[in-house]
Amino acid sequence: MKNFSQLSHDELKKLNKTSLILIIASLQEQIDHMSDQLNTLVEQVSLMNQRSFGRKTDRSDQFPGQLSFLDDPAASSTAPEEPEVTEIVVSAHTRKAKSKREDLLEGLPARIYDHELSKKELKKLFPEGYKELPPEIYKRLSFIPETYMVDEHHVHVYASKKNDGR
Repeated sequence: MKNFSQLSHDELKKLNKTSLILIIASLQEQIDHMSDQLNTLVEQVSLMNQRSFGRKTDRSDQFPGQLSFLDDPAASSTAPEEPEVTEIVVSAHTRKAKSKREDLLEGLPARIYDHELSKKELKKLFPEGYKELPPEIYKRLSFIPETYMVDEHHVHVYASKKNDGR
């Protein structure tokens, strides 16, 4: 009988004394083995915590004059020395001018697309009249094999004459 957990309460009552003693001895061996494993794991966790979070060195005089969080500042009688102040002069330098998109697209052939509303659509949106503002221009670089072309989209912008937010 290897797995004693499958025995019912009635089946355990029917077992003789020597069988029960063997079961108890087997269970005691399992408990001892698990206890040893637990102690080993606790020791490993403790060691890993010490390696991760513990002190890295036992020397406290590694950096002379350095304060410690554990030291009482009132108890230390020696004042730390003031470091020498030296002035550092950095020579001036010029930054590279950022290239502008307009400069990069200049000289390339352009296709112009007008995006405007029809008179009928404008009357529907602005029944009390409208005024046309300067168009917004969006430029997008198109690549046709062996040719670059700039697509300019002129989007007409409209506003109500009464400035009512339309």
